[in-house]
Amino acid sequence: MRWEPVEPETFLWLSGTAWSAIAAIATAVAVLIAVLAAILAIRQLRLTRELEEEKARPYVIAFIDESQADRQILDFVVRNVGSTAARDLIVTLDPPYVRSSELEGNEFGRVRFLREPVSMLPPGGELRNFMDTTRDISTSGRTRVPMTVRLEYKDRLGKTQKDSYVIDPFDRMGSVRTEILGLHSIAKTLRAIAKKQGINNF
Repeated sequence: MRWEPVEPETFLWLSGTAWSAIAAIATAVAVLIAVLAAILAIRQLRLTRELEEEKARPYVIAFIDESQADRQILDFVVRNVGSTAARDLIVTLDPPYVRSSELEGNEFGRVRFLREPVSMLPPGGELRNFMDTTRDISTSGRTRVPMTVRLEYKDRLGKTQKDSYVIDPFDRMGSVRTEILGLHSIAKTLRAIAKKQGINNF
């Protein structure tokens, strides 16, 4: 009896061994894709969580604002524009600000929120202190020295947040704008008229 080699079974011109190799490669590729998808999903979850934490944190800013009473009056303002309360807020000015015309016992730096921590500043809450007038600044001959405002506070989880801003009262010097008269101007005019009429309790 003569021995004849048995032809291996094929499918689409590939042997069973070749198909096994292809299946192994396909499985490895599928596992790799699954791992990459899991990594991307974890990263996306982390970014989403960080974004939600950022939205939920207090966000305290510092700036110079014109007073509603008179646009030449400048107020120093610290405001929480975040969605949760800022706790144990510490406000530091470098260098400390001195008004062009200070009143003894009522100096700018003596305001309480510049000397002591503020236990809580709610969302939308602000701290405001008369800073100076543009008229006094322009005539005082003082040197232009921008200030760095450093803010340190805790969020709802007790995590310390730190922000800093550079503000400069001289930024508004020389600006020309249309004057808009509001309720305060009306009240001042009525008071002047009442005074002329001899009405003193207005």
